[in-house]
Amino acid sequence: MLTAAERRKVDQTLVWILDQRAEAVDGVHAAREAFQLLGHTFVELGRSARVEPASVSRDLRGELPAGRPCLGERAPPVDELLRERPDLLEQRVRLLDREGLFGHEAMIENDVTAGQRLELADFDAVTLDAYGTLLELDDPVGALNGLVPEFDRAEVEQAFREEAAYYKAHAHEGRDQSALAKLRADCADVFNAALGSQVSPEEFTHALRFVFLPGALEAVAALRRQGLELAVVSNWDIELRTHLAPLDVLVVTSADVGVPKPDPAPLRRAAEQLGVEPSRMLHVGDGAADRQSAAAAGTAFVSAPIEKAVARWS
Repeated sequence: MLTAAERRKVDQTLVWILDQRAEAVDGVHAAREAFQLLGHTFVELGRSARVEPASVSRDLRGELPAGRPCLGERAPPVDELLRERPDLLEQRVRLLDREGLFGHEAMIENDVTAGQRLELADFDAVTLDAYGTLLELDDPVGALNGLVPEFDRAEVEQAFREEAAYYKAHAHEGRDQSALAKLRADCADVFNAALGSQVSPEEFTHALRFVFLPGALEAVAALRRQGLELAVVSNWDIELRTHLAPLDVLVVTSADVGVPKPDPAPLRRAAEQLGVEPSRMLHVGDGAADRQSAAAAGTAFVSAPIEKAVARWS
């Protein structure tokens, strides 16, 4: 239905409906506009029954939706034909040949230029998140368990999770070597308190090894071939530059500006140092903080994985 639409344009709302998954339900509950289908009491057959609703009518309050009881079947997603709902937004997006129906990561996902197809020609610079976008930890639980073999792996994992949560909240405090040493000592203390161990800050830090995610280096090289300015903007301490040395790019951390994303300050600092307007910058990240930071900074955003997004433009 989408590709057959005139001028290859579809309602924005339908694009999002494509990704909805219908699940079996116990009763008849209209998902749209809090409207209950008529005959709820009649068609409900207990916990084993559900209802397959008909397509949503153009006039929900003036037409009686139909329903029929179905057992052991999967409900289809509620859908409707184009241009039959005047109350929907009139925003439209263009579907190009290389865009799959369920592959919308390459669409701009905030309000900077909402409704447009993302093309690299629209930007002068690309900024990248670090952890989860470029880097990951190489079996941190196994490495830490090697330091404290007397503890069960599950206990080590739980202690590591508590340390990771503490670091995430305090990474921006590692602004210089003195502050970084304190941050590492505090993180080791959190780990030891949770586990009942006595691992030193040095042992804890050296046990954690960061590696590049598969395809990350190739994706960065592809962006560089496009002539774009590049930077990494991440919630991290100042030691991030050491981990990213092979990339040879500008690195802006939350420790450099004193606040973490979703505050827009790190992205704005990157735009200033790159010499570009935030609206001409694209940020790639893997979390809500990246999305919110980009929106606040006036920067376009797409979700990781980076290699999947870059593959569309190569």
